[in-house]
Amino acid sequence: MIKPNSNNEIVLKEFKAKDEYHEGEPENPGLALIWDFEANGLLKRNPDEEALKDVQPFEVGIVALSYDKITGQVYKVIERYSEFEDIGVPIKDEVSEITGITNEMIEGHHFDDDVVNRLIGMSTINIAHNASYDAPIAQYRFPALKGKPWACSLNEIDWRKDYGMGSRGLEFLVAFISGYFYNAHRAIIDADVLADLLAQIRDDGTTIFSDLMNNVRKKQIDIYAVQAPFSKKDILSGNGYYWHPGGFVRGEFITKAWHKPVDYDDVDNELQWLNENVYNGYMGDKVQQQSIDAWNRYAITLHEVEL
Repeated sequence: MIKPNSNNEIVLKEFKAKDEYHEGEPENPGLALIWDFEANGLLKRNPDEEALKDVQPFEVGIVALSYDKITGQVYKVIERYSEFEDIGVPIKDEVSEITGITNEMIEGHHFDDDVVNRLIGMSTINIAHNASYDAPIAQYRFPALKGKPWACSLNEIDWRKDYGMGSRGLEFLVAFISGYFYNAHRAIIDADVLADLLAQIRDDGTTIFSDLMNNVRKKQIDIYAVQAPFSKKDILSGNGYYWHPGGFVRGEFITKAWHKPVDYDDVDNELQWLNENVYNGYMGDKVQQQSIDAWNRYAITLHEVEL
């Protein structure tokens, strides 16, 4: 983490993308694809097909990063891919203002599916800083990603507890951990910046990437408090539960309910809390559970059209 100078100032350097982070080759090689999209709008949680159709990506940035599966050491950038795509409709004014990308810049451009699918076939893990946004967009646009594991550097690293960070925004993290400023909201730059951040060495000699991978390997249970009384909504929200309006989640239909992902070891305690604080001792079999891992955490459900 960057330290203030003698004048108690933090001096930031302009970010320059690197091609190598560690000499040599990994003994247990893996390939991470760092993804970032610029797209024409926002997504709700667990987006359906209609939402994904409306939020069309017009720029993609991918950094293919070699690493060691055992140590989590990051080695080098194997390949980069960056391209625009003409989405056939105007970019929203507010999106263009944020990204600096205009309709003229994307006109006539297309993502090269052959290149992207080749990288997907080589990958062992896919990473985005906000995988809840980028992973559904990526899977919808590139179906070859179906069944591939994902990691989220925003939510699967405890930036506050383990790094003392007051914000999880990529620009903030890069400034206070790596000491860089950069031109955000361009896909390949954001992907390169995230790759650099994950390659940073922690105080214990390991990388931030290894911290992320250790967390990604943990399995969780998504607990759905079905038929919870309406009067308990504030209690549930205060204990970290999110509202699910009903629909498919990770390929399974889940009725509307408040839900919360918890680690395997914490499931019994969470169920006891629900029984005592939400169901007043009469929980029975009302709670629905769904197993979560890196392969289904950000998976989307696509339905084939019957002819």
